[in-house]
Amino acid sequence: MRESGAGHIVKRGFSAACGLGLALICAFPPDADASDRTRFDWPKVARDDLNAAYRLLRDNHPAAVVLLGDLEFRHTLRSARQEGLAQAASVVDETAYRRLLSRFVARFGDPHIGFRRWPPVSRSPETSSRGAALTNDGDRVVIRLPALNGDGARVVDDAGRRVQRLAGAGQILIDLRGNRGGDSAIGDRLVRLLFPATDPAALVAVAEPNCPIAWRASPGNAAAIEVLAHKLAETSDMRAEMLVMEARLLRRAHARGQAFAMALPARCLNRHKSPLPRAPISDRIRVLTDGACFSSCLILVERLRFQGAKQVGTATAAGNWYMDVRAQPLPSGLGDITMPQKVDLRRSQRIGPFVPDPS
Repeated sequence: MRESGAGHIVKRGFSAACGLGLALICAFPPDADASDRTRFDWPKVARDDLNAAYRLLRDNHPAAVVLLGDLEFRHTLRSARQEGLAQAASVVDETAYRRLLSRFVARFGDPHIGFRRWPPVSRSPETSSRGAALTNDGDRVVIRLPALNGDGARVVDDAGRRVQRLAGAGQILIDLRGNRGGDSAIGDRLVRLLFPATDPAALVAVAEPNCPIAWRASPGNAAAIEVLAHKLAETSDMRAEMLVMEARLLRRAHARGQAFAMALPARCLNRHKSPLPRAPISDRIRVLTDGACFSSCLILVERLRFQGAKQVGTATAAGNWYMDVRAQPLPSGLGDITMPQKVDLRRSQRIGPFVPDPS
């Protein structure tokens, strides 16, 4: 699900904060030469960053709140830290450091929680929309969406300009192979184009539509929202004002000792909600998936299946009800940690995997 984008701006501010002597652990600046890094105390760097990653997840991730009942996450958080600290003494260089942080985040089994090195080696697979296209194949329209952002957004906009072609097509294939997610709003637009006669409320396809999507209330999450709001305001995006209000609610809730920005009804805390019945399966609209489908891709598949689209290809990955990823720099400046900030209580804790329909 969509990354807030605030982490990239926080990174630029990190270097300045170190220079001002603020309360940050600055083992070396974010842009230090690799040759300079050989002189640092690598076990200490590893311990400091591992403890920072632990505190970041403990203080900002929704799953760390006892109220949600995610015992597995809380156990993993403690045990992954203990194991990492025990291994930190053997970290002798940057390669070993990266392995340690990568093992720490891998323990959670959730690609939303990640370690990203600086500078990045390549683009994240979740952000690569190269190859997105809308093509005609005889009487069939093929909508290729390798990611829900960038070119993927432009393809969906193009489909919106060809509604008559979509309506007259004998078959529509939505090709999601390789899609790791992105912005779920892009998928929502596509679903509305494909099923224009459906009540918009019914397109959401969640078991408990009256349950909230709740932000974890923390100063860090509020600050990330404020940075994103500032970026959106520069482009006159109407969402900026809403995000400023969200940040205020988070700060007020945290000041009152509340873990979330709103009260969570007890019925919404059920982690195993009953799945909604699907509409009759139609061969006219097909969704082609593979094991890469995760995050916002899962939500799109769920909504297409709910409306009766036929799933073909191979099974998707599985996801969870945590969403809205942001990135936070680690004290060393060697990388950052990504993590979700919200929980969608309208859903079950586990989403997917979605298995293709019988031929």
